[in-house]
Amino acid sequence: MTKYVIAQAKHETGNYTSRLFRIANNLFGMGVAKVRPYTRSGTIEASEGLFSKYANLEQSVDDFLKWLEYNNAPVSFIDSSDYAKWLKEEGYYTDSFENYSAGLKYHVNG
Repeated sequence: MTKYVIAQAKHETGNYTSRLFRIANNLFGMGVAKVRPYTRSGTIEASEGLFSKYANLEQSVDDFLKWLEYNNAPVSFIDSSDYAKWLKEEGYYTDSFENYSAGLKYHVNG
């Protein structure tokens, strides 16, 4: 599963170049959690809405792991497409399944 999470971080950040990544250490495009436990140190507003801001990358990863735990993520997936399908079912992303799945596949194989 680790390779899929790394591919996800690359996809979400445009290979670590996005504004959200650069100014908020947000590896996963995490919004602001309202119910589940979280590790953010603040928030940041972007054109797409309110997002979590982290003191460092470790805090960002920890928060995503909390999200996975909160959503009872399976321990393993068949492939990146299976992982993308599960994320879509959990409401993690709004992009089409085809685009998101292709992005993950690219970064897993890239």
